Amino acid sequence: MGYMTATAFAAALGLHRRTVVNWARTGRIKGHQTPGGHWRIDESEIEEREMTTAEAARLIGVCQRTVLRWIEAGKLKASGGGTRPWMVPMSEVRRVGPKARRQP
Repeated sequence: MGYMTATAFAAALGLHRRTVVNWARTGRIKGHQTPGGHWRIDESEIEEREMTTAEAARLIGVCQRTVLRWIEAGKLKASGGGTRPWMVPMSEVRRVGPKARRQP
């Protein structure tokens, strides 16, 4: 099990470093603060993390409605639905990736 800096984790997911630090502080992702005050995030969080359809859409580069259509069509695996929001695993976002966008 390895750790990465909050900045590296944020860059890998296309997020701001402060967002990652806030998530670690609130327990949304696994991480710890070093004695010097820096944050280290568990590398496994990149693959295991689930995100909302809006977050997934931003990382893939499509609109949220497209992500919802892909879930309904079975192109993208997600958990939730009904009264719970759809949550898309990072592994699925990486699988579909930016290549899923339609080229003009």
